[in-house]
Amino acid sequence: MHSLTAVSNNAGAEGRGGLALLTENGQVNRMIMSYLGANKTLERQYLTGKIAVELCPQGTLAERIRAAGSGIPAFFTPTGGRELRPAKSHVSNWTDTVVDTLVQEGAIPVRYDADGNVVEYGKPRETRIFGGRPFLMETALHGDVAILRAWKVDKAGNCVFRYTTKSFGPMMAKAARISIVEAENIVEVGEIDPNDVDLPGIYIDRIVPATEASHIEIVKTRAEGNGKDATVAKSEAQARRNRIARRAAKELKHGSYVNLGVGENTSKPPNIAQ
Repeated sequence: MHSLTAVSNNAGAEGRGGLALLTENGQVNRMIMSYLGANKTLERQYLTGKIAVELCPQGTLAERIRAAGSGIPAFFTPTGGRELRPAKSHVSNWTDTVVDTLVQEGAIPVRYDADGNVVEYGKPRETRIFGGRPFLMETALHGDVAILRAWKVDKAGNCVFRYTTKSFGPMMAKAARISIVEAENIVEVGEIDPNDVDLPGIYIDRIVPATEASHIEIVKTRAEGNGKDATVAKSEAQARRNRIARRAAKELKHGSYVNLGVGENTSKPPNIAQ
């Protein structure tokens, strides 16, 4: 099995199973994902032309998958769109200047060749104005096969997810022609309260028992006694993340709401606004 196009929030950690093994083996030709993370093998494959990577904001990725399961072919989102910035003209009146983004123009490289030359760029997005704001059109993301993992599944396919698996698991199943669930616990029909079902069995085509325990890709723990994060490395990369967090904090005002996605630095909340 080869030349696969895989859709996932990320491609996992090196040597930890899942998509990481498929990408390392060269079985995946294209990744559609929101977060490359610390997978250095995938990064090298991308930069040397062995795999195409389409980066998509996490919320947009989730909505593209959800739209596919809901029969919605496309939708408009402000994420990644152009900005309308006030600019002072030579006659001293303020006008709006349109600033296009790399996402809108399709200028982010998707594939390189072995020498590092760009051979494929992203696709330019159609734009429209709603309520005076610019929005980009994104298309639904259908799948031939969805592979998901659930905590408990009855023999009719009704699924119960736990923790973060609730985010992408149900919508992945709805967006694909065939859905396969890896079940940590398989129970008889009727043992799951209908109120606890996260995904009805009508969306599941195959049930397989889980044979491996769930792997936590990045373990974050606290050291005994001092309450500080024991796994934060004092590295150049960590320093950059701290700097990004401090800069982002300058945009916040009292009463602001903040959505934190994968990769966001939350290890030192007291210092975030310094």
